Amino acid sequence: MKFRFAKDKWLSKEYTFAHSGLLAYDKFQHFVGGMVVCIIGTFVSKSIAVGVICSAIFWFLWEVKDGILRYEECQYVTHWPIWYNWGAEGFSWRDMVAAWLGAGMAVFIIGAIF
Repeated sequence: MKFRFAKDKWLSKEYTFAHSGLLAYDKFQHFVGGMVVCIIGTFVSKSIAVGVICSAIFWFLWEVKDGILRYEECQYVTHWPIWYNWGAEGFSWRDMVAAWLGAGMAVFIIGAIF
């Protein structure tokens, strides 16, 4: 099993959630995911710092998973609630940065609300 790095671009598209619009862009999906994980972590732990740390670790590990599981050979496919192949083309630092920026936006939003 060889660890792979993705050859993606900032405007790469990934059509799991949408075929057009912002959600068709992979980095936007990661941005939203970073926000969601941070917000959930914050409300569960009642600490913004813990929410950010949970999101950062989660998305780093997600990219490690992407570096290990090849989508071409992946046996991990779900069909509910969406069809999703858990493999990927490799570890993407761009995906990770987009998710971390989403966590930063969540901190901004939570700070503005509370």
